[in-house]
Amino acid sequence: MLLDKYAKANDLLEAISDELDIPESMYKAAKSHYESVGKWLAQEGTYFQQFNGTIFTQGSFMLGTMIRPYDENQDYDIDLVFRVDIPKGYLSQYDLKNKVEQRLLESNVYRRLLQPEKQRCWTLKYSNSERFHLDILPAIPDVDFAVHLNESFKLAKELSVDALAITDNKDDHYYNRHGMWPQSNPLGFGNWFKSRMEERYTILKEAYDIQQVPEYKRKTPLQRVVQILKRHRDMMYGSNGEHKPASIIITTLAASYYNNEDNIISALSRAVTGINALNDDFILKNPAHPDEIFTDKWNNEPEKRVEFNRWKAQLYRDYSDLVSGDSTRIQKAMYSAFDESVVKEAAYNLTNRGSTPSVLYDNKPFVQIKDPIKPYGYSN
Repeated sequence: MLLDKYAKANDLLEAISDELDIPESMYKAAKSHYESVGKWLAQEGTYFQQFNGTIFTQGSFMLGTMIRPYDENQDYDIDLVFRVDIPKGYLSQYDLKNKVEQRLLESNVYRRLLQPEKQRCWTLKYSNSERFHLDILPAIPDVDFAVHLNESFKLAKELSVDALAITDNKDDHYYNRHGMWPQSNPLGFGNWFKSRMEERYTILKEAYDIQQVPEYKRKTPLQRVVQILKRHRDMMYGSNGEHKPASIIITTLAASYYNNEDNIISALSRAVTGINALNDDFILKNPAHPDEIFTDKWNNEPEKRVEFNRWKAQLYRDYSDLVSGDSTRIQKAMYSAFDESVVKEAAYNLTNRGSTPSVLYDNKPFVQIKDPIKPYGYSN
């Protein structure tokens, strides 16, 4: 159980996480729209219906770590996979991606929403009032890749079985029906992420009535910490984010350090302390696709490594202020990390719930980690 001074900080961070979360109306609208797109693509009698075309989310929407955009004029980005049960060699990457485009163009609605082709996906841009777009990545199952992950890297079946081959118009084999395909494993990563918080997630499922609290609102401390870290990054970089730390790196690190803590302040302390202890030249691999190195781009774009190290230093300074016991430093850190309006709205909501938040608590960091664990795939 948290002492009162930690409980107040934890309550405020939880309220801030609530403020950062995708609004319920936006969540329901996005879910309704992407399910409708999936039904259209694989409608009975269509080409994709015979191959069991299925649409599902990936990324932050799937993980429950989505945050509202830093800029209120920006869209929510909903990442989707449209998987078709077609074996390799039956179509080229180009063929599959082209057939998805053609099916979208057959709809009067989606023809209007369809944007110019991206490297890997098609984008449907909804109205400015709805404020989100759907990125649809065409993919097929990759049985050989799944076997490779299972046998070469000894990944558990739940991490390897859903491996995918995806489309990429920059790939050398894009037009070659019998060529190699780029590989991905979003469901495997999602299963790994969930495994990191399985104990806490099970407790939440048992504690809440799903009729009263829908699943996407039942967040573990890990999910909230990821939201908090991503918001801190966005506040630091604003609109100048070309080389800002990638969300997938932040998410993987936070999940690697998480030890099923039952509160945000402890989980945040563990994540921040661990991230701060990383060597400047560390390497991070995808836990569900060890051939993929999340930090690989840093070799050709050294600015990304520089910016990650700059962010982690600022993160530790702000966290140190947050737990300093000095009211001026705490308030400055809160406003800098999350935006003054978000902090005040969170505090107001807490007060209305009968819990008065206070950033004037006197404490030391709740978790001291002398020898932090290393994240999955970490090496110097």
